[in-house]
Amino acid sequence: MEMVKGSIGWLTMVNEFGVFTHSRLEADPKMKDLAESFIKRQDELERKGNAFNQAQRTISALEAQMVKADYDLDNTVRDLYFSKLGACGNNKKDPAILRWFPDGLTALIRCSFDEEAGKVTALIAVLSETPDDPVVARILPNLKALLETYQKSIAGLKAAITAAGNAWELVEAEKINWLVAYSKSYGDVLSILNGDKRSADTFFKKVSKSPKDDGDTPPEPPKA
Repeated sequence: MEMVKGSIGWLTMVNEFGVFTHSRLEADPKMKDLAESFIKRQDELERKGNAFNQAQRTISALEAQMVKADYDLDNTVRDLYFSKLGACGNNKKDPAILRWFPDGLTALIRCSFDEEAGKVTALIAVLSETPDDPVVARILPNLKALLETYQKSIAGLKAAITAAGNAWELVEAEKINWLVAYSKSYGDVLSILNGDKRSADTFFKKVSKSPKDDGDTPPEPPKA
């Protein structure tokens, strides 16, 4: 029997090879005990694999929320910039513009998520020095609320990525346990059949080619 490689995804292990072997063992009266033992590893790998998949879906949902928060924050910063620029006669060198946006608009909204949060926090501190400015009075409350939403979305996404990374490590460890159980099952079947390899091989799906990777890869931090 050609052994299943640990590089394949957990879903292929469970659905393509595990279900075949468990069904074959269960159908043979002499192999009932082996079937009961093997299904425990099947169930555990499937449980941890599903938990990893759910963690990945959570990342996608939270990433969408963060992109929305970033979009709203950027638009409000743009509104602030162009409103003040208009009030300053479209003079980009006006002291007020340089005070609020010393590096310009693009440098503030086209940076990493964490860096933008820090820059907007500093901007809010500057704006708070002139609360009676008409532009500030109109935009500052909303800017503060959007920044808070933005920061929470970043923190939530980071926590989800960490959780998914932990789930991925559990899957990788359980894949090893599954492979050990799979290999042991072959040895046990071979022993019960008195060394008849041809018959023993029928309990295990043939590995005709390398199965495709199911994407069992650790999640990566979001990119701005």
